[in-house]
Amino acid sequence: MKNKNLIIPITVFAILAIFFSVFYAFNPKEPVDKISETKTSQGEVTIDLTPQEYRNNILYFQIGLNTHSVNLENYNLREHIILVYDGKTESPKEVPKLVGHHNNGIMSFKTEYKPKEYLIKISGIPDVQERVLEWK
Repeated sequence: MKNKNLIIPITVFAILAIFFSVFYAFNPKEPVDKISETKTSQGEVTIDLTPQEYRNNILYFQIGLNTHSVNLENYNLREHIILVYDGKTESPKEVPKLVGHHNNGIMSFKTEYKPKEYLIKISGIPDVQERVLEWK
């Protein structure tokens, strides 16, 4: 009789153990990929860049610009930002329109392939003449 009472709990335990083993085997927790971490440049204008995805030969970034002293409406990011990878230089395909003091949006670059290492140069945005944010 005691053995019959243990069958259900042992069966439930076995099913749960199998479920969690399979779940973690196919969904391992990976460390944060350094190529996708946010990079920040300080100054009168703080700029945050976070790589988002690479799809259809386009590399997408989330970009945020924040300031309390500069009106950003006078700046077109296409004129101030370039992507450098493997000796190639690309201007942005898409940038957010800047208004006021706090901006964010998507910025994208058309590339021949997904670069493993790259950097973004930002020039002429106050008060840092050239900012270089690098992903390796």
